[in-house]
Amino acid sequence: MTATAARRPARIISVRAGAAALGRAGRAIAWYMRELMGDTAYRTYLDHHVATHGADVEPLTEREFWRGRMDEQDQNPGARCC
Repeated sequence: MTATAARRPARIISVRAGAAALGRAGRAIAWYMRELMGDTAYRTYLDHHVATHGADVEPLTEREFWRGRMDEQDQNPGARCC
């Protein structure tokens, strides 16, 4: 522990630790919501496309990707509310 840290009251250190934990929790919730809502679906598709096909096959545009995804969900609704 540094001399400066030794002079800080424990309360300030615990507030900083609490704020850091709150920040981590907020980022985790934001990540979960993006994944749940499908915001990263196109990026995931592109990563998979490059790994599977390389540069030989042109990937779908983002618009084509989302249109196909929506069409698939309309044809096979599965477990969703609407």
